Amino acid sequence: MVPMTIGRRLTMWYGSIWTLSLVLLSVAVYATFARNQRAEIDRALDEELAEIAIEVVNAADTATRDAQLRKYFGQHPYYAVQVARPDGEILFASESLRQSSLPVPDFREGAAEQSVENVAFDDGREFRAASRLVQTFDGPVVIQAGDSLEPYYAALSRLMSVLLWLLPASVAAALAAGYWLSRRALAPVDQMTAAAIRISANRLAERVDVACPDDELGRLATAFNGMLDRLQRSFQEMQQFSADAAHELRTPLAVLRSEADVALQTARSPEEYQSILENQLDEIQRMTRLVDQLLFLCREDAGVTAPGAPIAVGPFIAELVEDLQPLAHDRNLSLRCEPLPACRVLIDSDRLRRLFCNLLDNAIKYTPPGGRVTVSGACRVDEVEIAVSDTGIGVSAEQAPHLFQRFYRAASSRGSTYGSGLGVAICDAVAKRHGGRITIAGNPDAGTNVVVTLPTAAPPSASAM
Repeated sequence: MVPMTIGRRLTMWYGSIWTLSLVLLSVAVYATFARNQRAEIDRALDEELAEIAIEVVNAADTATRDAQLRKYFGQHPYYAVQVARPDGEILFASESLRQSSLPVPDFREGAAEQSVENVAFDDGREFRAASRLVQTFDGPVVIQAGDSLEPYYAALSRLMSVLLWLLPASVAAALAAGYWLSRRALAPVDQMTAAAIRISANRLAERVDVACPDDELGRLATAFNGMLDRLQRSFQEMQQFSADAAHELRTPLAVLRSEADVALQTARSPEEYQSILENQLDEIQRMTRLVDQLLFLCREDAGVTAPGAPIAVGPFIAELVEDLQPLAHDRNLSLRCEPLPACRVLIDSDRLRRLFCNLLDNAIKYTPPGGRVTVSGACRVDEVEIAVSDTGIGVSAEQAPHLFQRFYRAASSRGSTYGSGLGVAICDAVAKRHGGRITIAGNPDAGTNVVVTLPTAAPPSASAM
């Protein structure tokens, strides 16, 4: 079976619509032609009756009437003429009737005094007959004129033959033209199909040519190219992410292997083995944290989100700040929480804790002793803003946009603290997953200000904590 492609379907639809249109047009033409021809015959018969009526009505006696009828209508070349009494008695009949007679209508009192009908004779002839009741010197008579329908049927037959010949020829031409037009209209689709077949993970830079960007196929090609741009960026990010993850994991693995090799070369005391195991445990914990962060990001990218519940963000963050006070005290920092709004956000509590723990941990980590970290907030119409500000090393305007990249660490932070460069990326993923956003503003001389914006789950409360 030949596959029903879009081009063939368009051709079949075009051909079907064209065929139906031609059939309806042919029926309309045929019916209109037949009606007009019949109307023309009736008009001519009416004129003929008027001429017959003049001779019959003006005759003063029977002999004069008969003589006039034989003279003008006895051998009429076009029409059959008959004059009869209302009771059916034939007074005159032209030679074209050939021993046949036209039926005499029954013009009763109150009925119409003229009628038109088709009459079929026994010899196969068919006439269109018009009759009229007129008053004469010897009472009412019915005058009749008939016209043969043979030319009428012959004309209809010729028209039918022409229509029956033109219909299939027109349909065949329409199918051929429709197929040609569909192939030409769908040529860009074939080009996009060929380009899609050629494109692979190693050839994502190839794009589809857009000849007419404003038409439907042009917009489709533009959207297809846009999708390829996003795929290319995603592949590049995945490749960079894989390379960065491999690099981050390679360092602790190399340390573990090196320490194990050194420990196995010579016999050591229990204290030395304990020291080596403690170092290896630190590296294992580092790898565990890194793997946990990578797994969390993968789940966020895949949309695996635990069902959230409305959480009062103010008390939640205040409690979190209280839990981190010992860490700030160890680094000789001031960690302060200003009064926060009591509005609620719809989010999983573990993700909300991870979001602000990462931000507060970064603020504490990159703020030198004697500095301060401040948490503040405000409630808008349908969202809440929580700001984490510090007086730490800060970031430059050029570095700020890159902080959301995975494994990115600002140059000012490298070597000063320990970290994988995934904390801000995790915060950004959590905020976006719940319809929020994070903005970072920093100055190398004045610290960093991070603002987290989340949609509220209920109208904000007027009270503050």
